[in-house]
Amino acid sequence: SFAALHRALAHRRCQRHWTSDERTTMEGEGRKPDFGELPPIPGIDFTLKQPIGGGLSTGSRYEPEYLDYTIKSRGPLENVFSYCGTAYLAGVIGGGGVGLMEGVRSSPSSRFRILFNSIMNNAGKRGSRAGNAFGCVALFYSGFLALYDGYNVDMQLGVGDWVNPVLSGASTGLLYKSTAGPRAAILAAVLGGGVIGASFGVEEVVSNMLGYRVGRLFG
Repeated sequence: SFAALHRALAHRRCQRHWTSDERTTMEGEGRKPDFGELPPIPGIDFTLKQPIGGGLSTGSRYEPEYLDYTIKSRGPLENVFSYCGTAYLAGVIGGGGVGLMEGVRSSPSSRFRILFNSIMNNAGKRGSRAGNAFGCVALFYSGFLALYDGYNVDMQLGVGDWVNPVLSGASTGLLYKSTAGPRAAILAAVLGGGVIGASFGVEEVVSNMLGYRVGRLFG
């Protein structure tokens, strides 16, 4: 229990002030020191309670002070590598699959050498384009997410922790399509924020079905 932890820490702190003769005398007589009222530990508020063995709530703005852990699962730099790598790989695989089908359909001959060349050309072209586009979107998203997390926008607004990812998705869409005109940029912003918001809804539904909190995809 936390009370036992508090008592053990106070015991060790008081032991530093005992002389060797005092410790020898007390150990020989089998006595234990009476600490009376335990002194407070700086920086720790034992009035906040948190269950042991799971159940950490990441949706609350106020977390127990004695638990030294980061509410956000990954840091900004880790998000950049994770999101960009995953998005690029997904784009290459998805675009490569589309290019493979196009290569089969557009091949001028059914001979293996010509068919293989057509598949490789189309898969490489589609896969590289999709991978670069997905990776660029992921880079924008992770950058905006780090910005909003750094300024604690969700805590300042006093709403749930879904705000920063949704704002990051909307900002990503707005920036990615900013050169296509205001209408396309606004539509992309709505689409980006909507996709991220929908992922939170799916996460909540799946968590309720499984009975435990599932991992978060975006932020």
